[in-house]
Amino acid sequence: YVLRNYNDCTKREKISDVCNILTVCSAGHNEVMRAIDNAAFKDFEDCLQDECARTVHADYILTRNVSDFVHAHVKAITPEEYLALHG
Repeated sequence: YVLRNYNDCTKREKISDVCNILTVCSAGHNEVMRAIDNAAFKDFEDCLQDECARTVHADYILTRNVSDFVHAHVKAITPEEYLALHG
C-alpha cells in the first residue's frame, strides 16, 4: 500500500531496504489460532500481527493506527516514533 506509487523495480528495492533493517516473521498455526481466540481485537489481521510479533519477541509493532492495537501484547508505535527512538 505504501509503495503503490512506485514502479515494480523501485518497490522491490525499497522492500529489500526495509528487510535489511527489520525482521519479517510469518504466521503459523499457533498464531492464527490465538488470533481467532482473541476477541479483544476488532480486526483479525491486526490481532494476527500482534500474535506474530509476540512469537518473535518483537520490540514494537509499527503502524499508523496505534489505536487499533490497544489490546496488543506488543507495544504499537508510529513510524515517526520509531525513527525518533532509533533514528
